[in-house]
Amino acid sequence: MNKTFIHLCKPELKQLVSEEVNGERYYLSPKGNKLPSVTTVLGYFKKAQIVEWRNRVGAKEANSIANRAATRGTKFHAMMERYLKNEHDILFKNVMPDMKQAFNDIKSTIDLIDNIHYIESPLYSETLGIAGRTDVIAEYSGTPSIIDFKTSQKLKKEEWIDNYFEQGTAYSLMYEELTSFKIEQIVVIISVSGMSEPQVFVKNRKDYIDSLITKINAYQSITKGKEQCLVS
Repeated sequence: MNKTFIHLCKPELKQLVSEEVNGERYYLSPKGNKLPSVTTVLGYFKKAQIVEWRNRVGAKEANSIANRAATRGTKFHAMMERYLKNEHDILFKNVMPDMKQAFNDIKSTIDLIDNIHYIESPLYSETLGIAGRTDVIAEYSGTPSIIDFKTSQKLKKEEWIDNYFEQGTAYSLMYEELTSFKIEQIVVIISVSGMSEPQVFVKNRKDYIDSLITKINAYQSITKGKEQCLVS
């Protein structure tokens, strides 16, 4: 039986105009500042690993894997969004059998979510100089949480995905700046192909604030240096 989720009445957050520049996403804040997405900032520090992987498997195979992963991720997120919005009648619209199975494998974990604040909501911070769009802000097992959905072809080791926890921490800090509501718990739920249960990581943002700020500052220094070189 599908769950009917409770949605709390929260003020609508400002929508942000976004644009893609050389594969990087930027948002225009209400003050007119062009803010990089948190995934763009954190992704900068993964570029070397991605280049190494592409060189190892070859460009053609890398593109094929990336495209399949992106398609699966988009469809999975759409399905999760429909379920959390109680849109049960269109839950499996344009969904292949493997994605239906992925839903069934993860359903009991998703059902731990309730009292939803926002789904797919834009967030930004003039203080941090970043923006983004979080999957879900809600209670998870009764605790207010930033919840992020991921998909993967294989199990993830925790030491590989610090950027996921930093991403959730960024959303938490942005949300607090915008609403004064403090959320400390970060939940990352990963649907793994071929696995009967998802990987679930529950973290406290305090453990990732320092590393997040360090990366934001480093990214801003690097990009500012590039802009100065272009001007000169």
